[in-house]
Amino acid sequence: MMEVLREAGLDAVHCPAGDRGNKAILNPKNAGKILVASIPAHCTGKNVQDRFCFQKFLEWPRNPIQSEQILGRLHRNGQKADEVVACLNGTIDFDFLAFAACLNDALYIHQTTGNRQKLIYASYDPLPKIMPSEVLRERGLQNKQLNREQKEMMLDKFGS
Repeated sequence: MMEVLREAGLDAVHCPAGDRGNKAILNPKNAGKILVASIPAHCTGKNVQDRFCFQKFLEWPRNPIQSEQILGRLHRNGQKADEVVACLNGTIDFDFLAFAACLNDALYIHQTTGNRQKLIYASYDPLPKIMPSEVLRERGLQNKQLNREQKEMMLDKFGS
């Protein structure tokens, strides 16, 4: 990604996992710049809502708890922007399947624990592709089996 951004003449900062990446992410001088960070480098322990409001994911984290954490870096108290945007690079079937499985699991967490999940309450444009739990399991994406009520909620929110 860094190579592509540099070739395009964009000023990007590489933020690998570890101390160097943490310092780059948290450095106020990098506010407004393009930061290229791995999910482990950006997922937890950073309050950057005062400097950033846009995230682009080349690959969505499959784990719904990790997804909630990474969205929480920007969507939290103290966010100065009116809107926070997270874009997914959905280019291959696996991208859509992994996001659909994460969405199913986020709904399961939401309904079984009562913890509100950002993936469930987010606005989408375009709407994500949803997949029945059975299809996701068949394709090797282990996820919780949704019950009838949960499937109906998913259809209500995202369509067929």
